[in-house]
Amino acid sequence: MNPEQEEDELLFQKAEVEWTDIPNSMPNSLDELILPVEYPAVSEAPVVARAASLSLFRAILWCLLFLCVTQFLPLVGVFVYYLLARPDIQQAVTKDPGLLLHDPSILPTLIVTGQLTAVLFAVGLTFWKFGKQWPRLIALRLPKLDHLILVLLGMPALFVVIHSLEAVVRYLPDIEISDSGSLKELMSKLVDSTSSWPWQLAVFAIGICPAIAEEFFCRGVLGRGLVGRYGFLPGILITSLLFGALHVEPHQAVLATFMGVVLHGCYVASRSFLIPVLIHFLNNSLAVLSVSKTGNVPLFTSLEETYERNGYIFLFSATMVLATIGLAFYQSRFQAIPLDGRTYPDSVEIPEKNSDLALFREPIPPGTIVLIVLALSGFSAIWWNL
Repeated sequence: MNPEQEEDELLFQKAEVEWTDIPNSMPNSLDELILPVEYPAVSEAPVVARAASLSLFRAILWCLLFLCVTQFLPLVGVFVYYLLARPDIQQAVTKDPGLLLHDPSILPTLIVTGQLTAVLFAVGLTFWKFGKQWPRLIALRLPKLDHLILVLLGMPALFVVIHSLEAVVRYLPDIEISDSGSLKELMSKLVDSTSSWPWQLAVFAIGICPAIAEEFFCRGVLGRGLVGRYGFLPGILITSLLFGALHVEPHQAVLATFMGVVLHGCYVASRSFLIPVLIHFLNNSLAVLSVSKTGNVPLFTSLEETYERNGYIFLFSATMVLATIGLAFYQSRFQAIPLDGRTYPDSVEIPEKNSDLALFREPIPPGTIVLIVLALSGFSAIWWNL
């Protein structure tokens, strides 16, 4: 067991306590309350429990290692393989390696190899750092039905807001990677190439693998440590910035940072790791299916066309949908209440049985539900041109 596993095993330091029976006067307004059978009455001064901690410097080092293992090594491997397999292009590729990235026969191999490597690295790192406790520590459990419904209702509006941000980030500087083109041009070529892939391969490589790998690494490993060290708000912001930086290309990095805040906020509110995985999967998969020639689902195209016709009115309606859904997530969020008077670190983990923490959540207020219905009605009326 490595030192970080030992630290996670000792997250909560136990104080010397006397056990008493639970009083019968528990709050009746709580929608859900998870209580241990007994709770301790602290006989001494409160003790601050230890937090899972990850410094910013170490987080950056982990990100560099993630990029090296999941991007650089597969790139070198595919480069060497094709260089040996195709001697006819050796001289041209040796002068300009970027030419290899523009070959449509190479991109699928490179992307799938990189994504599979990312999944193995991220999941393996989670197992190594957290040990047998990893499902509880990252809150790997089914989400509540109302949170799941909120996610599904909010996805179209999220697409519109992201599309509007693309109009802003297009003015950011590009990165030249070779004489044959820039990083932005390579990303555009990637999108164009995926349109001709079998849709199952596109969903697997662009939707499923990144949702698993990036959520395990960013929300599971980085997010847990950074939130534990710096608190919820700073930890979420730092994690989201690193999540954006992992996308390297400046335009994608800004959009990914915004997406990271959304993913992590929903993760914290729901205390279910599957919620950010689902949002990530839906966003990537529906985007690639919108341009697919083999399994077209023109959701993105329809929303983009509506945005071009209605502009800021449609963006405003989408923003209202996200705002009301965000309010509902906040009001129905899971909260941890210490039953022993001690201070516990910020975390999304699920308390152990007989723990001194109780999880509870309130139902979504009727007024907020009305606001969501009104916002969705306005958004849908513009989208469907009613």
